[in-house]
Amino acid sequence: MRKNKIKIYAARTLMKLFYVVPVKKKIFFSSYEGKQFSCNPKYIFLRLRDRSDGLKLVYEYNDTKHIPEELKGVTVVRHNSFQYFFHLLTAKVIVSNNAISPKIPVRKPQYVINTWHGGGAFKKVGIDIDSKVNGMDIEMLKLTAEQTDLFLASSEGFYEGTGRGSCIPRERVFFVGMPRNDILFTNSDKQAILNKKVRKFYGIDESEKILLYAPTFRGNTRSATGITGDNLNWLEVKNALESRFSGNWRLMFRGHYHSKEALKGIDGIIDASTYPDMQELLIASDALITDYSSVIWDYSLTRKPGFLYCPDIEQYKDERDFYSPIEEWPYLCARSNNELQSCILDYSEDANNVRCDQYLQKMCSYEDGCASEIVSNKLIDFINH
Repeated sequence: MRKNKIKIYAARTLMKLFYVVPVKKKIFFSSYEGKQFSCNPKYIFLRLRDRSDGLKLVYEYNDTKHIPEELKGVTVVRHNSFQYFFHLLTAKVIVSNNAISPKIPVRKPQYVINTWHGGGAFKKVGIDIDSKVNGMDIEMLKLTAEQTDLFLASSEGFYEGTGRGSCIPRERVFFVGMPRNDILFTNSDKQAILNKKVRKFYGIDESEKILLYAPTFRGNTRSATGITGDNLNWLEVKNALESRFSGNWRLMFRGHYHSKEALKGIDGIIDASTYPDMQELLIASDALITDYSSVIWDYSLTRKPGFLYCPDIEQYKDERDFYSPIEEWPYLCARSNNELQSCILDYSEDANNVRCDQYLQKMCSYEDGCASEIVSNKLIDFINH
């Protein structure tokens, strides 16, 4: 850890060479360090791109051979390239869905917004977990927090967990909701278009139903798919879904952006891990299975059927733990395939809605579909003054 700190402070010193270039009137966007064009930065970017304020927009995106249509005409830089450091350290505003690395010496005229990449407070983060799991010690976490000017929060409960765990003082928190979730509040016609878009991309007939399986990243723990030997039994889950909800069901797997794991030994699985936009998958799916992922928060806003498959819950609690008892979360927790099938067969729409409503109310949710516009207006006000 000491060697890592030395490298970080050496990098900060070296990168101050960019200080010779003045900060420009531009906004730098980053989603998962350039791995995706997605999440909260994407939706803030789209809102700003459609305005005629004459702003220069820069987006970090690593696959420069396959640039998304929305980024055409925009300056695109790869993570850790010279252009990346140049634009990052000369932009007046930095928008990221993760904390800016402590090796980056953010300048005083710059304004850093951490939108984060999840809404609910489920698994613990930051100073609330062991540094071996987190990958960063308290000193570096505090340095990162000091370089954050604004931290978006979807709810009061999110700040009490994730915000405090990230060492962010309350006065720097903007309680506004997640911009990426605005799409979940759009009218049914627009959602129907996105539903067709996903189905066309994967060749799924409109008559078929989609189960989205999206387990979370486990840090230094073992993978979600081989952790206990009690793996998801798709055929039995499929039978339960078809018995309870009717129709023909397809399984779509969404791996975490940090993880390279995928379900193995399942015929016909759709690997949607690289699909550009998770929120579009949420709109297209008819039901969700996850574990401790913040997708629980997003999906609860849709009120669609959700289930938690947590065969490793005791190990996970020992290694990382949660901000609240899993029994209080929006969806029921199954510890085995048999329990999961029972949860599906016994599913009650009314009970599901009550659990989602109670959780959102307890957390004091700020989600209303207007976050992108509100955050964009705040950025415009800052950059013009």
